[in-house]
Amino acid sequence: MKRLHTKLIRLAVVVSCGVSLLSCSSDYEYSYLYRELPFEMENIHKPHIQPRTVNVEDFGGVGDGVTMNTSYFAEAIDVLAQNGGGRLVVPKGIWRTGPLTLKDNIELHVMNDAVLLFAADSSQTMISASGARNVAVTGGGIIDGNGDASTLAGASLVSVEDCETVLLADCIFRNSSRIIIDSKRSDKLIFSNIQVSSSYPKGGEGMSLDSCANVLLINSAFDVESDAVRLKSVRNLVADNCNIMNCNGAFVVDGAMAGTIQNVSISDSRVLSAVHGFRFICTRGTGAVVDGLYVNDMMMTDISADPLFFDLYNKPKAAVDIDYVPADGTTPTFRNIHITDMVCSDAARAMYFGGVPEKTIENIVIEDCSIVAGKGADIRYSSGVTLKNLDLTQKDSLGFVLSNCRNVVMHGCTDSGRGVLPTVSQHNSENVVID
Repeated sequence: MKRLHTKLIRLAVVVSCGVSLLSCSSDYEYSYLYRELPFEMENIHKPHIQPRTVNVEDFGGVGDGVTMNTSYFAEAIDVLAQNGGGRLVVPKGIWRTGPLTLKDNIELHVMNDAVLLFAADSSQTMISASGARNVAVTGGGIIDGNGDASTLAGASLVSVEDCETVLLADCIFRNSSRIIIDSKRSDKLIFSNIQVSSSYPKGGEGMSLDSCANVLLINSAFDVESDAVRLKSVRNLVADNCNIMNCNGAFVVDGAMAGTIQNVSISDSRVLSAVHGFRFICTRGTGAVVDGLYVNDMMMTDISADPLFFDLYNKPKAAVDIDYVPADGTTPTFRNIHITDMVCSDAARAMYFGGVPEKTIENIVIEDCSIVAGKGADIRYSSGVTLKNLDLTQKDSLGFVLSNCRNVVMHGCTDSGRGVLPTVSQHNSENVVID
């Protein structure tokens, strides 16, 4: 009883407004992201955490790299939850722990000289929040899952499910046997100034967004050999000022995805050393929808395949003319894809867009872009295509191949042929205007 009384007394109430995660200023701190946003999206705010702080050491925790601290973290979280929430500080040290579960109105603050090290069965998630509101992981420290993808029974490092108003900020998240940050069925998520990485050759994916809405991903870095950001179903995502390197795909939609990707803006970001920059694949039978992708001010280099790869067929070396299947509710849809001010200095192929006969990729706009690649642009089964001021420098003689396309406008485009007009091969395409 005395120990519990002592802990409650040591709940430090901090009156300074700076401790709260809610900004005191009336100005919305992320307003710059909304100024030219091509779709409507509500303002996403950080969680409001009560100005109450405890330290895991107060509950018996020891950051010596040896002591197992799972029970101490759990007790500290329970005490905060019983008192309306607050901040749990993890101070300097190496803190071994098993699974941790965050609750409503809790901020886990891992200080920048602290390491939170997972020391339990890799089939378990290290930090999870389920059905929670107002939760955060902050502080600038390292959160290490101590796992790699060669583990047979893998789990995520951080799992957020059915949550609302979540912040991950300033920390390093690394080494998961599955997905480093896995978000499902959650709303109002902010990922700010985080580093997502793996030190293992077979590291897990960086981030997965499945059935999520209203997401900010800003000022962050990914260094994973698998896919960096996988979109399974998301509405209203703004990604800005991110560095992505050494990955399979930077932003990826998997072929088995059956959800909807709607209103995604990606700007002022860089991809260094990847197989694909954007790899969006949805196959017949899934009914998946991608509607509204806006990419602006993007730089890429060392892309071993395509900086832009959008495919509704997903068969290697597909013939120019592919089989027709009547469209129904399971036919995937890609439309409203806008790429502007993108520079790619080294790729195997400039881009690939491949629809299917029953459902073309609709409304593609690529403007003010420059790409150096082994091969030029390959666009198939697409309609409503605008290529404006697109400069290709390709080793292959053809700059542009259009197959089974209609309503294509090419204005001010050039390629390494350096003629007055770009070199364009057309197969079974209608209403193509080149000037």
